[in-house]
Amino acid sequence: MDRLATDPDRCKTFPAKALWLVVVSLAGGHAISAEIAHLSIGVTSAGSPIRAGVHLEALDPSGETTRVLVVGGLDGTTQSTELAAALLRNAGRYDFAISAVANAFPDRPPVEQFPPPGPAYGGEAVEAQHLWRFAGMLAPDLVVDLRFDDGPSALAVALGRGATPAAVGRIPAATLRFQTDGLPLPHKSRAGLLLRRG
Repeated sequence: MDRLATDPDRCKTFPAKALWLVVVSLAGGHAISAEIAHLSIGVTSAGSPIRAGVHLEALDPSGETTRVLVVGGLDGTTQSTELAAALLRNAGRYDFAISAVANAFPDRPPVEQFPPPGPAYGGEAVEAQHLWRFAGMLAPDLVVDLRFDDGPSALAVALGRGATPAAVGRIPAATLRFQTDGLPLPHKSRAGLLLRRG
């Protein structure tokens, strides 16, 4: 098993610090209680559920808590899914309401097409369609794509260009890139950290 998944200090502190850097201008204050609802946001093309953990404070659109949706698995690595799950397990340590889709493509390699083309919930990108709709319905203050690769984040790029999931309005997005050891990429490679505000 990966050091990232087995080192409790890394799971509890480093991801929180990394996300804090992304949401520092949005969130403030102290840690909030973490009641998480686990639910299915759709099914894969093979019929498996796509799971999400939703912070209950993220469901209150009139609340003052900053709401962050973390997405793992879009890079095709187990590291991003494990990191998203670790962040959700430690949700009570943050001063923002974190929700997560730990693995958007649990059955197969990801098909990153955002906004997803084709008929609703059919075609090649059915998982992307479920994730896209879920992001719109949750309407977080920020979507963060966790990546352990050099590939572009189609999700963050689409949201950054103003595409609107579920026609709810613009949602800011960021790509948070890591090396395979779980450390952030060196400064000269930070071009992968995209923060788009709506």
